[in-house]
Amino acid sequence: MPSDSPSKNTRGHAHSTKRESPSPVLVSPRKAMGRRIAELTDIEIWDESDEKIISESLKRWKSKVYDHYRVSLIRHTHEDGRPNYLEFCFTCIVDPHGHRSQTRKRMRTAHGTKNLARGIDQCNERWGVTSRDPGDPSAVGEQQTTESVSEYTPARHRAIIAMRYSVPKRPYDMVGDPLYVEEIQLLRPGTVIPSPATVSRDVNEIYKVGSKHVKEYFSVRGF
Repeated sequence: MPSDSPSKNTRGHAHSTKRESPSPVLVSPRKAMGRRIAELTDIEIWDESDEKIISESLKRWKSKVYDHYRVSLIRHTHEDGRPNYLEFCFTCIVDPHGHRSQTRKRMRTAHGTKNLARGIDQCNERWGVTSRDPGDPSAVGEQQTTESVSEYTPARHRAIIAMRYSVPKRPYDMVGDPLYVEEIQLLRPGTVIPSPATVSRDVNEIYKVGSKHVKEYFSVRGF
């Protein structure tokens, strides 16, 4: 058979271009889902549940400022009902009524946490807590502890009283004890001490609000 036979050349060409298939790369389903949710657009993940979108986002957010907030999802649509964009809403766990909620488009969550951290500082100031970098767990020192104790606010005073009498189950009437009243006036003259009824109401409110947000905190994080 001639050397330039078409059949022979075809077989030789097929043999010379044969390559071994690369070994498949195994990817953890959890990691793959995390990358998929993060990298896809709002429209592409529109059919996913709010819980899944929030959960996958929380896994990628490393800053401690997010622990101060309850995260929810807002779905914006066009006038004709078509999906438009997704937006996260950050609601303060400590003071949801006094601390104004913040929103941020889902596709812009990589732009930092400056506004959220500023909101925490303002919240701490209202409650008499020493302001510091929420992302720095080592920023607690003796000087800061002293400053925190010396910063009086009525809200902080009532919170301390509520904890003082609820934890060891002391009777609320003890706030009217003459020696206790004299002690408070000695330390800070003119301080208004809440009545036993107010202490009881504060304890109940702390329990109701606190238990609700503790439940939401752990449900979002998959516990």
